[in-house]
Amino acid sequence: FDGVFADIGDEQSIEQMLSTFSWHMGNIVRIIRHSTRNSLVLLDELGTSTDPVEGVAIAQSVLLYFQLKGSLVAASTHYSGLKAFAHRTPGFENASLDLDPRTLKPTYHLSLGAPGGSNALSIASQIGLLPEIVDKAREFMPQGHLEMESILSELADEKRKAESLRRDLEREKDKLVKLRRELEQRLQKLEVEERNVLAQIRDSLLRQAALLEGDIRQAAKELRKSRSEMGIERARKVVTEVRQELEGAAWQVRKNRQKSEEALAIGVGDRVRLIETGLEGVVLSVLGNGRRLEVQARDMKLMVKAGDVEKITHISEGVSSASPIVRTIRSRERSLLELDLRGKRADEIEPRLDLYLNDAFVSGLQQVRIIHGFGTGTVRQLVHEFLRRHPLVESFRVGHEGESGVTVVKLQGSRVSGSR
Repeated sequence: FDGVFADIGDEQSIEQMLSTFSWHMGNIVRIIRHSTRNSLVLLDELGTSTDPVEGVAIAQSVLLYFQLKGSLVAASTHYSGLKAFAHRTPGFENASLDLDPRTLKPTYHLSLGAPGGSNALSIASQIGLLPEIVDKAREFMPQGHLEMESILSELADEKRKAESLRRDLEREKDKLVKLRRELEQRLQKLEVEERNVLAQIRDSLLRQAALLEGDIRQAAKELRKSRSEMGIERARKVVTEVRQELEGAAWQVRKNRQKSEEALAIGVGDRVRLIETGLEGVVLSVLGNGRRLEVQARDMKLMVKAGDVEKITHISEGVSSASPIVRTIRSRERSLLELDLRGKRADEIEPRLDLYLNDAFVSGLQQVRIIHGFGTGTVRQLVHEFLRRHPLVESFRVGHEGESGVTVVKLQGSRVSGSR
């Protein structure tokens, strides 16, 4: 504020011919002259010390002037007309200082929005004015004024009750806010616990699935083992049948004839026949001073001893007569020295390898080569795992230097050295 102006107290002077009303008016005139829109104006008992009707009229006019000027004004009054003016005029608001309802002493608590009653008769009676005087005064008061005072008193009581209710509601609101926070915290805790429980259930299911998968793998191993044992039994039966056929009369005639023939020297490019199986082929190379031969027999490469083959010089009738037996044996015992698994899917490896080992064993091969390549090592790992549990495999090893993409397998009953 750029200034604070006040009209408070009573400075009447008989000497200066000033009444109380005149003194108040003089102060108000000076305040009007010097105050601005940024001034604070305090007026005590505005419009008193004169006729109440005229005093209320002057007070209303002064208040409207300061409102138009823009000054902030606080005025006290006991006039009911002025209270009603503030209630119905925009820009003004009633207020009152609360009194203790039992002692009628001020509590110095300012309540906005409702005017207070004057309580003159009650205060006079409490101070000690004779009851009959107070009662007579009530008779002289206009009925409307009494009703106004009663209404104001009831409004004050209702306001106090409303204020008390508001404080209660505020407390309940605070409790609800606190309860809501607690519920949100509990909800968050429950959500965390729910996530933990779900995680535990998921982990438990994964563990159970892993155990079931292990059981399935074990069952698969048992099944493969049983199938391999059945394959061995079938192979043994085939070997027995082959031996019986080899011991037959037709094979003995041919064998005796071969013994009587003069041994012929075998060289690269010669056609030869495997004595045990009757399989024919061409010599690719002679190794070990002629003791071992590399033979190409159709789509197979075989490494055999020189004493296990015979050189073919011509096709005799005896050979032709024995050819049905040889073809039968060859059809049962067809096998390759090498099995190439490069580029095969994981689910193709074990069936192919199992069938190949069975055929190689039936064909009487002592040693075979499994080509799995380098790559990521997955195929080699699958091959080695299968070889470890296959009943026809005696041992196996990785190929020599420069052949790490090959595994050499020694079959059961072979004399070739290897590692399990």
